[in-house]
Amino acid sequence: MRNTLYMKRVLALIICGGMILISVNVVFAQTYFPQFAKKGDTVVTATVGINRLSVSGYQSPYASIIFKTQSGIFLASTTADSKGYFSIPNTLINGSVLTYCFQAVDFKRIGESDACITLSGPVTGDISYPDVFLPPTIGLSKKQISVGQDGIIFGYSMPGATVNLDIDGKVVTVIADSTGYYTYTYKNVPEGVFRISATANLSDKKSLDPTNNVILEALSVPQQITNEGKKAVEKVKKKVPFNLFPFLLIALALLVAIGVLLYKLKFKPWVTIVDFLRRRKKMHHDWFLDKW
Repeated sequence: MRNTLYMKRVLALIICGGMILISVNVVFAQTYFPQFAKKGDTVVTATVGINRLSVSGYQSPYASIIFKTQSGIFLASTTADSKGYFSIPNTLINGSVLTYCFQAVDFKRIGESDACITLSGPVTGDISYPDVFLPPTIGLSKKQISVGQDGIIFGYSMPGATVNLDIDGKVVTVIADSTGYYTYTYKNVPEGVFRISATANLSDKKSLDPTNNVILEALSVPQQITNEGKKAVEKVKKKVPFNLFPFLLIALALLVAIGVLLYKLKFKPWVTIVDFLRRRKKMHHDWFLDKW
């Protein structure tokens, strides 16, 4: 009978401890990882109007092109043909929304091109926006290099197009080959951070101005050592989440409290273990156990 009472008390204690651990875990997750505190009933919606917009233009052969609003709402997508031309017909739009954007990725997936157009508004009917020349895609072989090394810049545009690379205000010109591919070697790069963007000209037609760029960093030896140290720390943080330390302390304190309560309740298995340890070896904290 007495053992049954002990078991009930211990079971109640374990249940209470488990509930406390779960509560602490939830609070901890919402404090250190706010994304877990978001509601699960979020609904993403998009509104379209009754007007239709047809756009056409060119970027590079077989480029993948996404058409979206300036706020990022997807509207349509297409793939350019073998000569680089594309068409996106009859896209439903809201007449009060005037700015629309393109995101292009070349068929080699080595670079990206972003640009936007603004319609004359308000839009009250179906309209066409032809002859859109999207800027070249742009990419880097390496985003970080050592001071004095060469930076390799590449991407795709229309075959034979003149590509203008703006390297922090300094413009260099290269010609795209028959596939639309271009490359430029920025030799002996000095220390610093360089923002690079690309535009193009084809038969006196200038491309749209890009809204994206790439960033090339040329680092000195001390900077590289510092960066490697930061990367090592980040790897350790991923493997050992230091933010869990407060939670572990709380869990440890809770386990100690459960142990004390079990001993006070004279729970036989626990009392036997503690007494056995005390008999085998004089414990440094016997004065504390004697008070139980």
